[in-house]
Amino acid sequence: MTDWTLTLPDHVIVTGTASGLGLECAKALLSAGSHVFGVDLGGSPAELTDHPRYQHIVGNVAEEATWQEVAKTATAGANGLLGLIAAAAILGVGTLEEETLESWRRTWEVNVLGNVIALKTLMPHLQKAVHASVVVVTSVDAHFAEQQLASYASSKAALTTLLWTTPARASNSICWHRGPCGRDSLNATWPRPVTRRNSWPPVRRGSPSGAFQERMKSPIRHFSCSPRSPRPSSAPLL
Repeated sequence: MTDWTLTLPDHVIVTGTASGLGLECAKALLSAGSHVFGVDLGGSPAELTDHPRYQHIVGNVAEEATWQEVAKTATAGANGLLGLIAAAAILGVGTLEEETLESWRRTWEVNVLGNVIALKTLMPHLQKAVHASVVVVTSVDAHFAEQQLASYASSKAALTTLLWTTPARASNSICWHRGPCGRDSLNATWPRPVTRRNSWPPVRRGSPSGAFQERMKSPIRHFSCSPRSPRPSSAPLL
């Protein structure tokens, strides 16, 4: 069995650290020795508050002021090793008739605009870094038409397209891993949202011998947003 190591950034910005995936990412990074800068509207999670390498920034990811503060705080003393995990998201559930326009706007502001502002604000710092790592959390629902998740799924589809178009100019400066062609790449993960109304694998009527469920067993899919790889693949990042 081949052994290999992955160099993690000294400073990693993680959004959505108050709970869920963002919190779990922060805990894993802290255990690996990174300094984590959590960004969330909620307060610092109790289990991380007293950690010497965790700093919490309260703010809305869809507001520029939040990212100006994040850039100023997290880039100081990063020693050329800077990372971003964009995990914050709004998961609105409801039919088109049920979900309000306010809910749609909030979902798109956090899930799409929040990531746009993050990348635009941090791009100069990422490009100057010796090693810059970016992982953006999108969703299988960007392509999987899950019922009652219209605002969420459409926002993740927009986010996925954003990531495919970004690396054409930035891929030489931003990387999570270096691909076989020698170019750095911006990466994303495709987890499936978990709500009280869904399960995994999804049930599809008429699926012969459960083939669809077998094919969809992995709850997380990954893709590399490099110019040479414009289509998603299921190759794992880690």
